[in-house]
Amino acid sequence: MDIRGTTKAATALAKNGDYDGAILLLKLVVPEMAKAGGFPSSSYTKIIPYFQKAGRYKEGVKYAESTLISATKKDCKKTFSHKCKEIQHAFQNLGISSIYEKLKLCAKREKLTDDESNFEHLGKDFYSEYERLLGEGETVGLKREYEEAKDLFGKNINAWPDSVRNRLARLINT
Repeated sequence: MDIRGTTKAATALAKNGDYDGAILLLKLVVPEMAKAGGFPSSSYTKIIPYFQKAGRYKEGVKYAESTLISATKKDCKKTFSHKCKEIQHAFQNLGISSIYEKLKLCAKREKLTDDESNFEHLGKDFYSEYERLLGEGETVGLKREYEEAKDLFGKNINAWPDSVRNRLARLINT
């Protein structure tokens, strides 16, 4: 399946007011995007306002929570497989935060203040977790680099290249 071509076709349908057609196409492509990996959260959240504009707000919320969140997680796991688990989970949380931000916007348009407030809190919670995990992941990555530098340059830190010492200064000075 041509993911980018199908996504463009869905966008064209939506621009012409055929939100149901756009939803059908995007529902076909979302699992393929997750399988391939490397797609930004905006590619996943694109479908959410189409549900709302088609008069299918509740179905959109259900689809986002049952399908888009797991697709985003799968994508991030594949995309960041070369990184530590903390980084993988950080970007999963960032993607989920984006989904809840888009749901919040749709709830606001629907004038559903309880939903809007709920999605706002969820979005902020997932974004906070993203920030926390990103910090942890960066520390894990630096520790890994430090061990690699010791293996490569030896235990005498003063003999290491300045660029390496500067990069790892946070760990060296502790």
